[in-house]
Amino acid sequence: MPESESVDANDEKDTDLPIPHIKKSRRKKKTALKENPPPDDERDKYQKKILKQKRYMPVIDHIEELRWAIIRSIIWIVVLSGVSMLFYDEIFKVIIDPVGHLVDSGKKQNVIVKVIVTQLTDYFVIQFKLTLLMGFLLAIPAIIFELLKFIMPALDKKYRKWSFVFLFCSVSLFWGGIYIAWRYFWDMVIEFLVLNWIPPGILTNTGLQLPEVHLTMAEYLSFFMGFHLTFGVSFQMPIICVLLTLAGIINSRYYFKYWRYIIFIIAIVSAVVSPPDVMSMLFMMIPLMVLYIISGIFVFIFERRS
Repeated sequence: MPESESVDANDEKDTDLPIPHIKKSRRKKKTALKENPPPDDERDKYQKKILKQKRYMPVIDHIEELRWAIIRSIIWIVVLSGVSMLFYDEIFKVIIDPVGHLVDSGKKQNVIVKVIVTQLTDYFVIQFKLTLLMGFLLAIPAIIFELLKFIMPALDKKYRKWSFVFLFCSVSLFWGGIYIAWRYFWDMVIEFLVLNWIPPGILTNTGLQLPEVHLTMAEYLSFFMGFHLTFGVSFQMPIICVLLTLAGIINSRYYFKYWRYIIFIIAIVSAVVSPPDVMSMLFMMIPLMVLYIISGIFVFIFERRS
């Protein structure tokens, strides 16, 4: 009896061992998966989920994400363009007010300045362009957010927290550049381009015939949009420099090594865009130089952090 009791006890101990039970259950699970495999859709979804968690995606999925980001951005532009249509009169007044100052300045110099349209569809096209442009400008935060959302999985966690800071700074700099261009430079630019090159009046038998300047509305608005968008984009210099630093393309050593060439390029751009007098050139050079210095500081900070 003692021997049988000891044998039974050993049998109970052996049956309590978990290893054969786990191996058996694992074999059952494997055989069950082989006999009843999961559907292809569920398996693909699971694989994509795992790859997304590990920040790996196939090229096709990247293209799909980019396509949806573009579609959402276009929807934002369309919706905000429709909203801008409701405030078209106010927007048009803000843009056309500098022409009033130009007309007054022309009268002081005996020059007649008129704004004309040359085609039947000009006012319709102008309204469409203005509302579409305002929709784009108002949608810029959403567009940048979609861009950050697309590239954010490729960034480390310590850089993801800076994404919304980049969004705020980028939008602020863009609108700041547009405001500076409209507030301080636009009146001066159009007066220089229109009035500083006017020839003297023509003397006739009936008297002095004053010169006239006919500005077409389409050309004026095209130049207005291009000029202000150039300022807004140029004010993105700090953001672009920081992103290039994070990508490892530039560093602070090269950034400050070629500062003389950068100043020369800024001076050329200021001379071309602004009226060719020293004060106007300096008014445009100073903001760009300040932005260059701020960009260098941000490049140095993010380079040390990385």
